[in-house]
Amino acid sequence: QRAIEEVVPALLDKLDDDASNALEGLRQLLNVRGKIVLPFLIPVLTAPPVTSSNAKALGALASVAGKELAPKIPTILGALSDGMESGDDPEAIALAAEKVVLAIPQDGVRMMVLELLRRLEDVTTPQTRASA
Repeated sequence: QRAIEEVVPALLDKLDDDASNALEGLRQLLNVRGKIVLPFLIPVLTAPPVTSSNAKALGALASVAGKELAPKIPTILGALSDGMESGDDPEAIALAAEKVVLAIPQDGVRMMVLELLRRLEDVTTPQTRASA
């Protein structure tokens, strides 16, 4: 646990460096210790403002997160959705969101749909009220 707390922040700091192997290192950690690493990673990668490099990391890590991803879906999709509106590269963040959605395990699909519907309702409700 302590080693992870020391290694993960160092890897996160190097995510913006294209020449670094930080993303692959995080993927390997998730493969081995997903249950411990993912709760540590998600708050850092989803903190506003969501950057394209953090979104890219979320997209890449989602494929190896497995079942550990399901409980984090609302947080991840919420952050990516916000990033598509106000992030540094909305197109790259949207691509990362697509990768996350495609990586969601079967037991997380219901939660994903509910989160997307909630977000859609948040967007359409003010418009509906204004037109009424």
